[in-house]
Amino acid sequence: MTARAPLSFRPGAAHRLAGASRSFGTAPGVPGDSHELSRADGPGSQGRNWLSGKVAQAFLPVRGAVWAWLKTHSQEWLCYQRLLARLPGARGGCPARRGAAAALLVCALVVAAAPARAQQAKLTVDDDCIAFAFSPSGHRIVYAVRRTSSQRLPGQRKSRRVEHDSLWQVTLDGHKRRLFDGKKLVVGHALVGFQIQAIRIAPDDQHMTLEMATETLAPHGKGPGHVNSGEMTDLANGDGKEIDIEGTHPSNSAIPHAQNAAWLGDGQTVVYLTRAAGGLLYSLHFLRPVSGAGGPILPDRAYAAVAWDPARGAAAAIERDKDLSGPIRLVWIDLVHQTERVLATIPRFTGHLTVSPSGDQIAYFSDGDTVTIRSVADSSKPLSIKLPLGRYEWAADGRHLLLKRGPNNQTDQLIWVDLPSGEFRDAFHGEIYHDFHVSPDGQWVGLTVPGEQILKLFPVP
Repeated sequence: MTARAPLSFRPGAAHRLAGASRSFGTAPGVPGDSHELSRADGPGSQGRNWLSGKVAQAFLPVRGAVWAWLKTHSQEWLCYQRLLARLPGARGGCPARRGAAAALLVCALVVAAAPARAQQAKLTVDDDCIAFAFSPSGHRIVYAVRRTSSQRLPGQRKSRRVEHDSLWQVTLDGHKRRLFDGKKLVVGHALVGFQIQAIRIAPDDQHMTLEMATETLAPHGKGPGHVNSGEMTDLANGDGKEIDIEGTHPSNSAIPHAQNAAWLGDGQTVVYLTRAAGGLLYSLHFLRPVSGAGGPILPDRAYAAVAWDPARGAAAAIERDKDLSGPIRLVWIDLVHQTERVLATIPRFTGHLTVSPSGDQIAYFSDGDTVTIRSVADSSKPLSIKLPLGRYEWAADGRHLLLKRGPNNQTDQLIWVDLPSGEFRDAFHGEIYHDFHVSPDGQWVGLTVPGEQILKLFPVP
């Protein structure tokens, strides 16, 4: 059941509305509203009657829908009845006056609800934040800011728009600091431009990975100025300084084609995915940048999705046969010892695999409107919850989910989901946002506003 915040009238608002509406009546068909009309005597009454008729006429197309909605929303209906009692002019009588009163009452309900929507953000960052992440302590946010410029490539006469994002951080007290300038970032000599798509901060808060979509100069055989699109992950320390990978020539901090990369809790190992042949499944890899050691993890396996538990050196994964035949297996992987354990064979998997903050629960969409939650210790008793398809994150307590409806790249409303009851309620008063993250300490939610991607920080209710 969706819970609604109770409406409350501003002090004196109903009295002012009543004073401005002495000649207005209520809409027909509402129980308990058959009363004698209060006359509006004295000079100017004819003009007031004409005005009430115009208001009622404008309200007429939506009147039925409004009353039907009020009758199914008990809190709003109660507020309506209370306001009605304070309107001496809203008593039976001509349809024009009743319709005008109905329009006034709807406006009053909107005004009454307005204070609840005026929640103040703890922090607002007026930058074009295209990606962000909380530190493990929740005391700082690292975010990418979109930057573009005109650049003429070798062999081309005309300039083209090139993106090279910058990296910033902001603390809870509002102190901002640029970690690097995208124009000066060097992750490969052939790099033309890049967009930071995801930031992941290590459990020790001393390392991070920056997942990027890239544009690089093609080999000379494809003609001058030809650009290829790709993906890679850049490695950096907690201050945004690049970490070179031992053994690369020339020295480089980037892992080509790497996706969903994360540092493990030891602060020395990076795990990541690359697309397997065919592009539908992934293979797992590890890398230790200081020594340059690395390689595949469980090379004979292929996965449709992987969710890291980096602090414990583990991961949940959806394993498939390489030809996509056979059953769908939910597995738990020990990344340090490179072993896996089958938790369950599942009938369906439609996306968004996650691990709870404590590492003891796994959740995923088992179909278009059902989230299934399983215990890592005993996966034989799954919990299924009906939810709209979207992207969700765990709250720190492991007993709530925050979900944004719809596709990940679209704006929509967010809801809090209670576990294990499955009951949900609107979050942030039904406002729509583009992206969100819950802080690891469970105290904050970061939200980006559609359009300019302004970042706002709100306390968890």
